[in-house]
Amino acid sequence: STLITRFGVSSQLGLQAAAVAVVLGLVLGSIAALNRNKLPDRLIIFFTTLFTGVPSFVLATLLLLVFCVQLNIFPVWSAENPNYFLPVVSLSLYPMAYITRLTKTSMLDALGQDYVRTARAKGVPQVKVIFKHALRNALIPVVTYVGPMIAYIITGSMVVESIFTIGGLGTQFVNSINNSDYPLVMATTIFLGTLMVAANLEGAIAAGGAAADEGTTAASPIGSDWRDVYLPGRGLDTVMGVDIETTGTDPLRDYIIDVGFEYMNMVTPRPQDAPAGMPYVDSSYQAGDAYGQARLGFGVTRANAWHGNEAIRNLTGIDVKMRSSSQWRLFDEWPQAQQGLLMRLEQQPFVAHNANFEHRFFLHNVAGYAESYRAGHIVIIDTMPMSRRWDEGSAPSEAHPYGDNSLESYAKRQGALPGDSSERHLGLEDAHIMLVAMKHHLTALREAHRGPWGPDGVSGTGGKRAKGRRW
Repeated sequence: STLITRFGVSSQLGLQAAAVAVVLGLVLGSIAALNRNKLPDRLIIFFTTLFTGVPSFVLATLLLLVFCVQLNIFPVWSAENPNYFLPVVSLSLYPMAYITRLTKTSMLDALGQDYVRTARAKGVPQVKVIFKHALRNALIPVVTYVGPMIAYIITGSMVVESIFTIGGLGTQFVNSINNSDYPLVMATTIFLGTLMVAANLEGAIAAGGAAADEGTTAASPIGSDWRDVYLPGRGLDTVMGVDIETTGTDPLRDYIIDVGFEYMNMVTPRPQDAPAGMPYVDSSYQAGDAYGQARLGFGVTRANAWHGNEAIRNLTGIDVKMRSSSQWRLFDEWPQAQQGLLMRLEQQPFVAHNANFEHRFFLHNVAGYAESYRAGHIVIIDTMPMSRRWDEGSAPSEAHPYGDNSLESYAKRQGALPGDSSERHLGLEDAHIMLVAMKHHLTALREAHRGPWGPDGVSGTGGKRAKGRRW
């Protein structure tokens, strides 16, 4: 009964300190992340670093001397006149500093994710982006820390309680040591040890549950994730398949060197008056239902051409050294090419495999694309979630823990690419096998009443769009 009574006082102090630490830590961490490398960020990091280096009992002694003895602002704690302000401050500053740094790191990671950039590109208000998208996902590591933190505060408050003469579990523990009351010392030690083990176990379970949920979402062939918004609907017909080849994966630094696109109807026959397009590099590729084929080549800066890119040359056959801007125009400096591509992207849904890659490059390198997308003039279909969700051959395996959803594998499973052939890694050729595979796949799904025609399917064209516009 003595332990329970004293524990009530300690838990009240600890929970107040934990609440202050969590609230201030989240606020300060978010401010630091949103003002990275600016004055608020530097000030917050300076003080949090300072607080992590000052033990709570040293801080408690200083606060008691300054505010209770010298300035006489706060009364010394007593059972008749309890004042938890200074003890709460003493216990909360260290975990608050840790949560601040943890929140900043998690927020910076969340703010750099594709879903946040997409939300901003759609014109979502900044406050909603921060609180609904970024902060909510940044809370996961903080939540896993809260349980052990509360246990740390309660079990580590014994010296602080003694300094402020608070009649809690810590004061009882210190007094029992001074009085050589070994049974009470052992009972208190076992009680505090059990509390620490339980709190750390709770944190481990929470962390493991979050990781398991994330892993299940990523690995399951039928689990939904953010890519499912790119799936086609039952009413999809005319589409433009597009594929780009670049010198890297960073749309702000790397260059688009090859763009290939063509058109195909998923339901209706190929138009009889459809224009004949450019030929494919590989003579084994047959146009079939495709039409309007086009290939656009672009250059890189002289410095980039001078360095070359052996990996791109081996992958695509395009020698960047031969693409100097003195002979080839840069895509991001060619307004007419950008406007021509944008006009085609707006006329019907466009299809890509791992479409977020093309979408990011278009957002940063095609003038007017972001505005057109926000206005609902652009609809994006992605064949990768089609492979992941509706193709049994993409199920996770030992060789492919998350499923084999590459364009080459998907095209082979859908009969768009012979088994002894390889993906060409050229814009037009990859766009072609992608559309052929998509049409074969949708035909089979329609006959089996699956996919867009199943219980989870949607009407209309489907795909990702910022606003509701239908053709």
